[in-house]
Amino acid sequence: MLVKQKRSALRMMNLGVSCVEYQKVELQGCRRESEKEWESIAPTSVQTRCLDHYPERLYQIHLRQQQDLYKPLFQKRVCFANRWVPPPVNDTVAKILLGYPYSLELYRSLKSKTELLDAAIAVGDGNAILAVVLFLVRTLKKNLVYQLLRTRPEAVAQYCQYLAIRLRVHELTDLLEMLGDNREASMKQFQLAVCGTMNPQRRLQKLQACFKNHFSLTDNKDRLLIENYIKLLDILILEWQLSMAGADAEIAKALVGQPVLSSLAYTCQHHWSEPKGSISAPLTLSQQQGVSDRQFQWTVLTVRASLHSWDDIEGLFITKSWLGGKKLKAAVSMEQVVMQLHAHGAPVDVLVKYLELIDNVDKRVGLAQKLQCHKAVVNVFVAKRDRQALISYKANLHPQSEDYFYAENSLRVSTTKWKN
Repeated sequence: MLVKQKRSALRMMNLGVSCVEYQKVELQGCRRESEKEWESIAPTSVQTRCLDHYPERLYQIHLRQQQDLYKPLFQKRVCFANRWVPPPVNDTVAKILLGYPYSLELYRSLKSKTELLDAAIAVGDGNAILAVVLFLVRTLKKNLVYQLLRTRPEAVAQYCQYLAIRLRVHELTDLLEMLGDNREASMKQFQLAVCGTMNPQRRLQKLQACFKNHFSLTDNKDRLLIENYIKLLDILILEWQLSMAGADAEIAKALVGQPVLSSLAYTCQHHWSEPKGSISAPLTLSQQQGVSDRQFQWTVLTVRASLHSWDDIEGLFITKSWLGGKKLKAAVSMEQVVMQLHAHGAPVDVLVKYLELIDNVDKRVGLAQKLQCHKAVVNVFVAKRDRQALISYKANLHPQSEDYFYAENSLRVSTTKWKN
């Protein structure tokens, strides 16, 4: 292009053209060259190839290039400005569920924290709820935290479990008392006193202090239960101390802290012959601990039947009346008594004795047939004076067996007045 300009300049000088005219010619030449270059890169539109729009299009191209150049910097500036804006609560909860990195520090207002807690509760994930609750405890005052938790039992359950696992009982007690659940707070203190130590004497001291501080009110429903448990623990500690030199030292030591029925079973096994007023007698223990008649009879039945002490069981359920007859005193149904005796291998005569105490004849016959106690069935047919039924039943018995001969002898009794 410069060579052409020089040649045109020499030609103009040779022709005697002035400098002004030469500059006009030069500008026209530059314009024609620019038009050719623009046509090679510009769109094919007629309007964009028009010379009148050339400076405007060139500015637009330059502006677009500048925008493309500064667009990443602008995006970084926008991201830098938005990093202090908290993300939607659902996105944060989803990150907690999926195990992605997350931050709760952007939620600064009470409204945003409340929405975050509600979103975690709506999802139903315990880890998300606990993470949000711990964040609230760390960033809010206690009264605000308690105000939020009072209407959200799911969050209360997760936080209470968290405090209980970490043995932060004082914080747990304060939380329950602030929420108005004084009974649960007292029971947590009782649980700490029972499970906090394995030393029986130390456990008894803690229980006495817990009873004095949390169960001293007369209208407390659990007062009698805790008082009986302290008495039981005191008795068991004394029993353990007395038997330290005996063969049952390990058993007595293991009983410290066990339920009442386990202690009652121990006394039925090792102290059955103790007099009624003795501290280690089963009846005395059951009266002190408020054990019901049904629980007492079932425990005694199980323990004494395992030892095959059938006479002791008879004295438990059958007593003498004023006229010298037998009187049934049973809080447990006779069907259950017979099944328990059969499970421990009671003789047939013993089973027959208790089967006859079942009032319903049909239940008696059905249970006797189920247990293969044929003597009880024969006695029922004899009591009904049903000869034909007895003959039919004898035909099903094994010949020459003891039950077969018992049925045959019952048929031969002349004093029975048969109906048929």
